Amino acid sequence: FDFLYALATSFCFGGGNVLSKKTISETGLYRALVYNYIGVIILLLIGAVVLNQSFSFPSELIVPYLIQIFIGTVAVIALFKAFEIGRASVLGPLSMLYVLVVLIISIFLFGEAISTYQIIGSLILLASAFVLAFENLKSFKLEAGVALLLVTIFGWGYYYSFMKTFVPLLGAYMTTFYLEVGISILVFLYVSLTKKDLHLPKVEELKYISLRSVLLFLGSILYASSVGVIGAGITSAIVSSSSIVTAIGS
Repeated sequence: FDFLYALATSFCFGGGNVLSKKTISETGLYRALVYNYIGVIILLLIGAVVLNQSFSFPSELIVPYLIQIFIGTVAVIALFKAFEIGRASVLGPLSMLYVLVVLIISIFLFGEAISTYQIIGSLILLASAFVLAFENLKSFKLEAGVALLLVTIFGWGYYYSFMKTFVPLLGAYMTTFYLEVGISILVFLYVSLTKKDLHLPKVEELKYISLRSVLLFLGSILYASSVGVIGAGITSAIVSSSSIVTAIGS
């Protein structure tokens, strides 16, 4: 049962990747990004009140927190930009390469154990990602958006690895709350400073944006919960199965 958190996360993230492409094409990159996070913040605030969560924040986490949300924001913006120009069925599975970064950090910095089977699984993931990255292997022509996606892969590798330092002190829910709210604020500042169009989407567009917000909300909480139970490395490896959901859904 310890692994159910991570398995449920893979469905949430996979479905969210599919909806990302749809919301970007219909609503526009920046409007989709901002309104997705507005939805997530509303859900997180309601949840925090209902669950009677404490809003205290340890002072020793301030600097790591600022680094964490900055890197997380850059990774998210790069992902949306990649989805804007590339195919979700390719970029979604390929984005799961961040798992390898998390595994390396988890093993060498946090001392997490990994089995032979998990090493084999990681190598299979790396091999499949290499094939996915190229539109034509003979000419070594990269798929559109792959170069941008590298920013997301390394950014998420750091972000999901060092989430481990927040969960013991804040708990799974408030770790999700503070990280997602912080990223939301930085995304809004970025969009505002670049003077992008942020007018309210149509009702039909809001339907898909709201659904993606729910999936991101649930997936983020489940991910943080899984990190607290089975560790960052194993969690990221299991969540990489969301690439299957993304490919089929796309």
